[in-house]
Amino acid sequence: MGRNLCSFVCAAVMSVACFSAALPACAAETAQYRSSQAIWLRSEQSTKDDSNKLCRIPKDTVITVTDTEYGWGKTSYTSDGTTYTGWTALYLYTPVQGSDQTSQKTTSASTSKSSGVSTPQYAQSTSRKSKIYAYLTDNLGFQRSAADAIMANIEAESSFNPSIEVEDTNGLMSIGLFQWNGDRCDNFKKYCNARSLEYGSVDAQLTFLSYELNGTYSKQYDKMLGFADSADGAYNAAYYWASHFEVCASSGWEKRAERASTLYKSE
Repeated sequence: MGRNLCSFVCAAVMSVACFSAALPACAAETAQYRSSQAIWLRSEQSTKDDSNKLCRIPKDTVITVTDTEYGWGKTSYTSDGTTYTGWTALYLYTPVQGSDQTSQKTTSASTSKSSGVSTPQYAQSTSRKSKIYAYLTDNLGFQRSAADAIMANIEAESSFNPSIEVEDTNGLMSIGLFQWNGDRCDNFKKYCNARSLEYGSVDAQLTFLSYELNGTYSKQYDKMLGFADSADGAYNAAYYWASHFEVCASSGWEKRAERASTLYKSE
């Protein structure tokens, strides 16, 4: 009886040891991944609570993951001068291997004509418009349709003049590319003052756009990322941007949407 009990215990211990060895361990090695879309970096491994969002990692950004747990990767990313460390969902990334590995962000927005894909209209020049377009696609991760939608709205708002100031129908001044008005105008100026940025610079206004989209207007950001990459998607995105981000007079929504659709078709 004693010999049988000893054999049983030994067998049990060996089974537990084998089972433990079969469990997946957390990755300790660093690895690089490329984002397939704009993805949130979060303070914890959960998508249930918006309060854990730290910043957006733009589309086609290569990140270095230092640890993995349950499908999440731990990484650091610098946004608007602040470096955040947190967790991001790895199923939205593709592994980067071999000579493709790089810690710098790459551009996916405009593909050269030699590849058989047309180059977006605003990406073909070195103008202010092309700089804005590149920021929308490269930094904020918008597809052509959404980028064209925003460009159509900027065209209607300010004709791409970052220095323009106009008195709006509410008697308050609207400023810049996006014609920020009222509290949003005040917030823009505070943002610039805190960072020693010039109100009339394109860079200041684009970084504040990112600040709004990653904060108060994050729902609008999510919505704009979801529109189909097509002429109809550009139309719908421009209509939505006009009504939910610019919040301009409804009489102009359809015209902006039609302009975005035309831009998309011309590329």
